Amino acid sequence: MYSKDSELSQSRRPRPWATFKIWTLLAAVVGLLLSMGLYYRVQAQTSTQTLKYWVFFRDKAVPAGERSLLLQEAERRLSARARKRRAKMRAPGKLVDEADLPVSRVYLDKLVAAGFKPLVVSNWLNAASFRLTKKQAKRVAAFPFVKGVRLVARAMKKPRPESPKSAPPDLHRIETGHTYDYGPSFGQNQIINVPAVHDLGIVGKGVLIGMLDTGFKFRTHEALANMNIIDEHDFIHNDDITENQAGQDDPAQHNHGTETLSVIGGFKEGQIVGPAFGASFILGKTEILEVEIPQEEDNWVAGIEWMENRGVDVVSSSLGYLDFYTPSQMDGNTAVTTRAADLAVSRGVVVVNSAGNERNKDWHIIIAPADGDSVIAVGAVKPDSELTVFSSVGPTADGRIKPDVVAQGLTVFAGFPSQSISSSIYTLVSGTSFSCPAAAGVAALVLSAHPNLTPLQVRDALRETADRAANPDTLMGWGVLNAYDAVLFHGPAFSNSPTVSVDTNGDLEVSIKVASKAGIDPNRVSLIYASSDGNFDKEVSMAQGTEPHAFTAAIPGPLTGTVHFYFRAADSSNTVALHPFDAPDSSFSFTPNPVSVVGDENTVPDRFRLAQNYPNPFNPTTRIEFDLPTASVVSLVIYNVLGQQVAVLAREQRFPAGRHALTWDGKDASGKVVAGGLYFYQLRAGTFRQVKKMVFVR
Repeated sequence: MYSKDSELSQSRRPRPWATFKIWTLLAAVVGLLLSMGLYYRVQAQTSTQTLKYWVFFRDKAVPAGERSLLLQEAERRLSARARKRRAKMRAPGKLVDEADLPVSRVYLDKLVAAGFKPLVVSNWLNAASFRLTKKQAKRVAAFPFVKGVRLVARAMKKPRPESPKSAPPDLHRIETGHTYDYGPSFGQNQIINVPAVHDLGIVGKGVLIGMLDTGFKFRTHEALANMNIIDEHDFIHNDDITENQAGQDDPAQHNHGTETLSVIGGFKEGQIVGPAFGASFILGKTEILEVEIPQEEDNWVAGIEWMENRGVDVVSSSLGYLDFYTPSQMDGNTAVTTRAADLAVSRGVVVVNSAGNERNKDWHIIIAPADGDSVIAVGAVKPDSELTVFSSVGPTADGRIKPDVVAQGLTVFAGFPSQSISSSIYTLVSGTSFSCPAAAGVAALVLSAHPNLTPLQVRDALRETADRAANPDTLMGWGVLNAYDAVLFHGPAFSNSPTVSVDTNGDLEVSIKVASKAGIDPNRVSLIYASSDGNFDKEVSMAQGTEPHAFTAAIPGPLTGTVHFYFRAADSSNTVALHPFDAPDSSFSFTPNPVSVVGDENTVPDRFRLAQNYPNPFNPTTRIEFDLPTASVVSLVIYNVLGQQVAVLAREQRFPAGRHALTWDGKDASGKVVAGGLYFYQLRAGTFRQVKKMVFVR
């Protein structure tokens, strides 16, 4: 619309359509009708009526000779997590490109001076959205720095959520033989073989997942309240509150997002266990539920750019956009959200999107951004693995197979927004909106076991281990997921964290689980630990434990300080794996009481942080967590209200990057229990300093 450059609507990769003549004819007919709808939508605008438009700019207006400096500044703006994730895809010094440079301030200022206020600005697309009349859209398109103007696409409206439905009695069963009690959620996990992965001790730890949805009410639900939510943002109202706000949101606004969040990461044994319950999450509220207000794609674009910068590894999006597009434009190149999704993938993010619920409608096929060639599109099957009547199918307009995989999307057990933990509600839901987070959870499990994988390697693991991998089709893609096989697709996989304890002799007992599709060689599993000089020059063989896939070893005591260690294993095909994967640069660590910590170095925070101790007030012990974005020399000291030093939990002690936890037993340096009252704890890590309060009760 008003484009001055025809390439805006051209596919980069035209392909033969001979195999899809019938589909093409149908798509052309539907596309013509939708295009006519768009035409009449614009023509029907009154002189004062406004619609939301994308305005695409010709360039970034980078001054001559300043490109290198601006790229360096763009890289500095990335979080530590984002830089580390991008490094899997790009060479050092090339983590950013032109798309990461900001939209020209000069261009935006000229439009503002002309009376047009930008709503969403996308660096990746070199575009901004504006609310414009028909006449204003033509005026904006005439600016010499504007490449083209088009309407912002809208999403298909979700039906207003019904009252929560109780699970039928046959769902309320107890399954034995697994680590966790899945309750009514067992079936939706078992169909994609998630419990077997959890039995290995792989639960999503170390992975940061971004959720794009309608909103999230997680603080007052028993299955969600303990999730590690590290950030949230409302892109509708531009604040950091993603649950409903009085006077601003439809009463059902946060229902859908709460449900999808519970499916991927909820945890309440006997009720629901999500595939990636051990992961961390950031939440983006991007979709408006109110019937009279359109859901528009610019919020989605803003959300995924924000999440990528914050360092997410996986994005789960149960949203889709098709209004103002045609089926012929579901080619992986045209839709704005698809282009943004592919840009996220090129930066190392695994993007998982619902295929859509259009199969039994005129549209029929997948919707954007699920059409992206780098996006994992997820369809929905029934509990018996048969395709649902609503799950959108392929192929894409350029002839590619979609969806990629399928998971259960009918009668999925989910958490429902609740007023208090004690009155937590559950419900049954259906749609590709709910098969999507299940699949995203499996992607997180794969990354949790193999943090060094790229998005396409994760996609390959999901596709090639699904039940139709030998003969993929345009109905179910590569088929029903198999989480266990996917986790082992790229080699041996260890449990996320070891089990560590000190025995009565003062020796450190360490256990770990490791599995491989080729079978682990029991004589080639070892524990490597550092001696007092910091060199990893001590190695002990690990013996098979009593549980499947378990191995144990002991580090001789007595222990006088922090012990750093990692694992090595080989399978029968002679594939060797380390844990952490980049050991010895990263390692696990343990310090005996009063300090105890096992750090999983796969989790690299993007900033220093000292958490509030828990529990607080406390007796007899409390746990203090802190985050280190880089390896640091750390001191953690307890003081009384007079400023006197009471206890030292760590003094000038080197910790690797990651999340750590130290325990204080309420005793002073002499071993005596301190008096009840207020105390302060101070963390020093390099130049970082932070102090917090805690209360000891007697």
